[in-house]
Amino acid sequence: MQTIWLIRHGATLANSQKLYCGRSDLPLTQEGEAELRALKRRGGYPETENLRRLTSGMRRTEKTAEILFGGNWEKQPAFREMDFGDFELQSYETLQDQPAYQAWLQGDNEQNPCPGGESGGEMTRRVLEAWEALVSAGQDAVVVTHGGPIAAVLLTLFPGRFSNRYEAQPAPGHGWAITLENGAAADAVPVPPPEETEEERFLSRRWAHIAGALLAGAVFALMGLMLCSVHGRRAGTAVFATLTAALFIASQAVRLIKLRCPYCGKTVAPLRGLDGEKCRCFRCGKPFRYKKEEKTGGTE
Repeated sequence: MQTIWLIRHGATLANSQKLYCGRSDLPLTQEGEAELRALKRRGGYPETENLRRLTSGMRRTEKTAEILFGGNWEKQPAFREMDFGDFELQSYETLQDQPAYQAWLQGDNEQNPCPGGESGGEMTRRVLEAWEALVSAGQDAVVVTHGGPIAAVLLTLFPGRFSNRYEAQPAPGHGWAITLENGAAADAVPVPPPEETEEERFLSRRWAHIAGALLAGAVFALMGLMLCSVHGRRAGTAVFATLTAALFIASQAVRLIKLRCPYCGKTVAPLRGLDGEKCRCFRCGKPFRYKKEEKTGGTE
């Protein structure tokens, strides 16, 4: 069994302004450094004393490694972000009217390079070559790298788990622990483990009672209808109240369907395990860690 941690660097100005950033050697912002220190205090990162430790060699990855782990690190330029060429340090808003950008955006940008830069496929090939060398060495390792390279590895190892490159990119300072058996990818889990979200608190408070509440709402609505048939309009208010309560309870149940499991990436409603203690994703079987689906722009 081998484990390799892929950690994305902390936030830079390009992240906050949603700029394409690859070859530009930007530092972390003060806010980005503060976020990393807060993540470190929360815990969940690996102990690195016995791990091979690599960065892409860019300032943002070097500083992230220093804050989260300390120590000395190897530099592996193959794990650098995609080179965006003429689009470097520009946003969608500034580029959207340029024909070259629209041609790249609407075409196969996995194969078509940015003018003066790389294609997604070229970046993926160099990253995977470095990844295979790391796996072949057989040693557990941690790599502080960028969103694009992490997505390239995940999309290759776990086809179908993510719908696109952006969905596979972790937030700054976050990443994935990828376990391998005999060199083949076995699993990937978020690092550090996600904090409890509003959705999880919702689940822990209410999921066990949703089915009973729905049944009770249906029974009360039926009783209200029976009263209405016996007593006429005098029971109309009771019927309206019970139906409203039933609809509210149903809306809370529908809310569960909008939760996405970050372990397997599927939009699923959680099921309570047979042990009766934890909600679990019925697809991957892991204890619930759910979040709302989010869309992000830009890459770095």
